[in-house]
Amino acid sequence: MLQTPALILKKMSNSLFSWVLIFFVGISCVTVNVNFPEGAVQKAADDYVKELYNAKEKDEAADKKPSSLFRFHLSLMPVAHAQEFKVDTAKAKEIQARQKARISDLMEHLKAGQIGETTDGLLEVKASSDTKPILMKKIEKLVQDENADRDALYDEVISSNGLSASVRNQVQASFAKSFQGAAPKGTLVESAKGKWDKK
Repeated sequence: MLQTPALILKKMSNSLFSWVLIFFVGISCVTVNVNFPEGAVQKAADDYVKELYNAKEKDEAADKKPSSLFRFHLSLMPVAHAQEFKVDTAKAKEIQARQKARISDLMEHLKAGQIGETTDGLLEVKASSDTKPILMKKIEKLVQDENADRDALYDEVISSNGLSASVRNQVQASFAKSFQGAAPKGTLVESAKGKWDKK
């Protein structure tokens, strides 16, 4: 059967429409599937903060290494998605080393309620106005240095894991949960913007 040019064009346009539709459905599926890996980020943040706050416990645990057979079985296990999320780059380790150097001082002022843990993973000075000027200066410097390292850490987490800068708030919120959870009793923690409670 001889097809007219109009019929051929109609079939081609229907076919083109189908391909365009398939293309956009495919793109929308990809968009839906590329989500912020919240669980993986939270696990990585928990591990990072736990290592920071429990360096001594980690050293003691390292003495009790699993048997070589157990390590072999672990190596055969599939790697979980949370383990694929990197917070162990050379730069992150440098940041953590600086944080470990000030952790004792930080813990002292957190316990005293002079420094608080915010909802965005940073510290805030909470010392009262009658705090001695020398002590206040020390606390402010401690908070400034720690916040600079935390900001650098969040930048490194985003960069080394190929995340968009638009998810920075979510990365910080994940680390905020970890820092607040690991903070000692007596620490002031921000539960909502401007609302503070003592642990």
